[in-house]
Amino acid sequence: IFDIINKNIKNKDLSVNFIAIKLNMSTRNLYRKMNEIDSEISIADMIRDSRLYIAEDLLVKSKLTIDEIIFKSGFANRVSFFKAFAKKYGCTPKEYREQNSL
Repeated sequence: IFDIINKNIKNKDLSVNFIAIKLNMSTRNLYRKMNEIDSEISIADMIRDSRLYIAEDLLVKSKLTIDEIIFKSGFANRVSFFKAFAKKYGCTPKEYREQNSL
């Protein structure tokens, strides 16, 4: 699952359904398999966290604009990016960059 996420991270269509199709199974079966391994994290959370990890890395290690980072990390729009980022890190991307610049 992580391999599919990493290879398709910029794809705005990356979703649970997308991953299920890549694994040649139904979405329902994918959820069942995840429950069998007793995963605490959902696939949607895996996708979001992977995108946020890329965004965090780009914020600290590059001079890209926030909009470029949003695009490179695969978020569909600014609003969803800012909400997810603030929820995980407790600040705006600009504040995060200022606090963690190399």
